[in-house]
Amino acid sequence: MKISEIFKKGEVVSYVNKIKRYSAVNIDFINRKGVEDQTQLDVENNILTKAGVKELEDLWESLSKEFNAAKNSVTGITIVASAQTKEQLEKIAS
Repeated sequence: MKISEIFKKGEVVSYVNKIKRYSAVNIDFINRKGVEDQTQLDVENNILTKAGVKELEDLWESLSKEFNAAKNSVTGITIVASAQTKEQLEKIAS
């Protein structure tokens, strides 16, 4: 499934009480070998906005080849951290 489809279906999981500007997001996907995998991507736009979803989807699509995965192979999205600045996010997401 594409990232935007998961957001439209309301299937995004969040471990964060309040979403702020920057977010760390785990992407679960099936690679081309049929194996479940996961990566974490950071988004600068609020993930609950159209700009945030587009940023995440564009980032995933640009990296999917590197992860040996199709652009529509995403099976889950989990917001694991959120902060007002990139520096704060790096501290809590590491």
